[in-house]
Amino acid sequence: MDTSFDIYWKHKRRINHVLLAYISAGQCSLLFLISGIEKWVDNGHFYVIIQNEPLLKEFADFFTLFIPTLELVIAVLIIIPSTRFLGLTLFYLLMMLFTIYTLYLMLAMNRLPCGCNFMIRHVGAMGHMVINGLFILIAVYAYSILIQKKWDEEDKRARRSKVDEFKFNH
Repeated sequence: MDTSFDIYWKHKRRINHVLLAYISAGQCSLLFLISGIEKWVDNGHFYVIIQNEPLLKEFADFFTLFIPTLELVIAVLIIIPSTRFLGLTLFYLLMMLFTIYTLYLMLAMNRLPCGCNFMIRHVGAMGHMVINGLFILIAVYAYSILIQKKWDEEDKRARRSKVDEFKFNH
């Protein structure tokens, strides 16, 4: 049987994980916010990069506007509590897509084009893979902790409802 001390530490650990999940979600949002804004501000540079992409150059006009807009929308979705799960899911999917595309270019074409933001632009091929991998893991961590928190809250509400129903009937 758990003592009050054990319950306190379990609760404290749980709060720390949830806080860390919110911080992690904030990091994902911040990455796309900075990246999207930078691509909008320096749209000409981003257009040149897309224009030199073997698979994207045919649609450079579209992707030059679509990618930064999508990054900004995802950043906002992560910030808003009611859309945070959708935002983290889209963040994860887009980061996976960026990573797969970058890996393809590195392996098949032996080149690394970079439309990344100023923080990541100069880290090299392996640095890109590490940073992308870390942000993918951060998004998965945040999502899993926050979804567990949501399930716990729903379970708690369901149990409370059953207790209230029992009290009412007796």
